[in-house]
Amino acid sequence: MTLSKMPSTLERMTETQLDVKLEHSYQQAIARQGRPLNDVFSDLEKKHPEGKRA
Repeated sequence: MTLSKMPSTLERMTETQLDVKLEHSYQQAIARQGRPLNDVFSDLEKKHPEGKRA
């Protein structure tokens, strides 16, 4: 996984972009394609130890 240099924030997205992101996320949830939150954060902490949670 790669992260964009400038993350998309609600303030930077058009209504259409937000709708597309939400629809994609919804379809992933329906298909049970998500990952457990703790697994995602563990992976991020391994890649970016300087931002590790306390």
